This record gives sequence, structure tokens and C-alpha cells, in this order.
Amino acid sequence: MTINNGIHASSSATGGETFVIFALDHGHEYPASYVGIKKLTGSYKGETETSYICSWDTFTEQVKPSGKVDNQESFLVLGPTVRNSVRPATLFFNNANVAPVNLGYFQSVSQEEAERQDGWSYDATQGQYYVCLHNAPERLIPRRNDVAFASRYQPLDGANLSV
Repeated sequence: MTINNGIHASSSATGGETFVIFALDHGHEYPASYVGIKKLTGSYKGETETSYICSWDTFTEQVKPSGKVDNQESFLVLGPTVRNSVRPATLFFNNANVAPVNLGYFQSVSQEEAERQDGWSYDATQGQYYVCLHNAPERLIPRRNDVAFASRYQPLDGANLSV
């Protein structure tokens, strides 16, 4: 996934990366030209807000230590691409005592479908909405004997990720 080309570029160079979607505390923002962080529009718990996406490394090395997300309840972590640009999605909380929550798969949908969900992200550069759904889309159904796919067809468990 390349930040400049949208949420779901599925090239082999970016398909294995982990990404984070997050909002900033009130009064903070990143300029549109900030390298490695892309601006999105999102809705969470009925509130539309500016959100951002970046690689896990950028989040843990630059965003989290900046103090600009200290008051955020949670962050959406998108695991490596499973197939066709669909990624497992897990909600991690700022409070380390709250266990991560598997939200299913982060995938593109219509605007109408997005607005029926509790949360969504909109990438204006692609004109595309994304949501987390527990049902695996038809394009994820594994082909027979697809061992490589089967090994990736699972949610993030949080064992190797901590915010």
C-alpha cells in the first residue's frame, strides 16, 4: 500500500506492510505535504473527523512519541494484504489494559454501504470508501490448495504489536 496512491495499493512492495489509521487529538494536525502520512476523512462512533494513515513504523517512531495521539481512545491497525487489497483489521486501544478487538477485514465498499457502518474511512484521492467487515468478501475465498493464502487468512492477534 503506497500512501501517495491510496489505501489499497496491493503491490508486493507494500502488501506485506502493516498500516495504522488514526485521528489526532484536538488542536493538532499534519500538513498535507507531511512525508509518510496521508490525510483521510473518517467516521468513528458517528463522528466525522479528519484521520490519517501511515506505516506501522512511522506511527510507532514518529506519531505516537509526538504526543499528538495521547488522548485518542484507539487506533485501527491494518495487517498485511491477504488477497486483492483486503487486509485484516484490529482495533488497538491507547489503554494497554484493554485487549485489541478483531474487526474483520478492511475492504472497499460503496458510499451507501460505508454510511451504514459504525465506522468508515474515505480516501479522496481514490474517491473510495473503506470499512471493516467480519464477513470475508467473495474475492477472498481461497482456491484449492492455496497454502500461502490459508496462512494469511486470519486476523491480527496483537501478539507482536503493541502501541
